[in-house]
Amino acid sequence: MNDINDQPISFTDKSSGDDALLGIRVVGDSVGLTLSLRASGDVEVFMGADEIGRVIERLQAARAAIHPTT
Repeated sequence: MNDINDQPISFTDKSSGDDALLGIRVVGDSVGLTLSLRASGDVEVFMGADEIGRVIERLQAARAAIHPTT
C-alpha cells in the first residue's frame, strides 16, 4: 500500500476563498484527518475504522447531493 501520510489534498475553501489542505495519516490503528486553512490554522482528529467508514458514507452522500451523476 502507498504511504498516504505525505499526500495532502490542496483546494480552495469555497466559503472563505482561502488556500486549504486536507491531510490523512495512519498512526497505529487510527486514521488522522487534518484540515488546514492558510489564514486560520489547523485541526487534527483521530478516529478508528468504524468512524472512518461513517465519514466516507457521509462524504459520498454529500457528493451525490451536489453532483448526482458521480
